[in-house]
Amino acid sequence: MGIDNAITLEGAEDFADTMWPGGNDHFCKTVLSYSIQISELEKMVVRMVFESYGVYDQHHDSHKESTTYLLRMMKYRVPEKTEANVGCDAHTDKSFITVLHQNEVSGLEVKSKDGQWMSFTPSPSSFIVIAGDALLAWSNERINAPFHRVVMSESEPRYSVGLFSFIKGMIEVPEKLVDEKNPLRFKPFENFGLLRYFLTEEGREKESAIKAYCGV
Repeated sequence: MGIDNAITLEGAEDFADTMWPGGNDHFCKTVLSYSIQISELEKMVVRMVFESYGVYDQHHDSHKESTTYLLRMMKYRVPEKTEANVGCDAHTDKSFITVLHQNEVSGLEVKSKDGQWMSFTPSPSSFIVIAGDALLAWSNERINAPFHRVVMSESEPRYSVGLFSFIKGMIEVPEKLVDEKNPLRFKPFENFGLLRYFLTEEGREKESAIKAYCGV
């Protein structure tokens, strides 16, 4: 399930009207409040990234104005004895940034640069921030978008909520992130165009959809 424009009341209401014929005001207020609070964490991370690369003054305001959010609620059921225990196959997110919030049931694994899968001890009071392919390309590959998956090994369902930030319009690598040691690796691209490409058969077959879509 997903809620587009998650930090707007209209986004929550559109979703509620689909799920409940008469709407659900309490649900809308709760989801909106939650999404706004988590988006503040995402904005803080973006601000830190832009400041660390020295591009805050030139690019932050336009980036902020172009950002939209998708909220997804996910349930991973306990697999049957005859089923594989992979609740979600290994993938990279096509977002700019993803913020994950989960219950106490473990399952999330992230692949390190040396190819090792790392698991996490989940906590309902913790949030996990993951760089998406759009951020990888924007940073000229200075920031890695890690492969991650869900492996179900416990006897209880796993619940998680993800807030995904996407950029409307064109994304370009800032000039300051291009030099002799770091030549331009990605052409200007559309975040939602990348998402549409990934949903094609060709896009899903590529090891790196972002490089196939807009790599130099």
